[in-house]
Amino acid sequence: MTGHIIGVDVGGTFTDLVCMDERGNARIAKVPTTPENQAFGVLAAISKTGIDLAARRAPPSSWIMAAPGRWARLAVRTAA
Repeated sequence: MTGHIIGVDVGGTFTDLVCMDERGNARIAKVPTTPENQAFGVLAAISKTGIDLAARRAPPSSWIMAAPGRWARLAVRTAA
């Protein structure tokens, strides 16, 4: 399988993310949860890892859709 594997836990206070690349290297991020739209916190955590999953000029709201083949699996868990 090619692409990054991303796991996200959206909690009441923090959003935690772990991302593994094709070689098994892991990066982690912890950012404040964004209750108004949990996707903003998920995108902030992905950005914090430093991994570029987006096309260079894509706006943040289209990051995931703009990156075909760059990620293999995305799992999100939320307490809400």
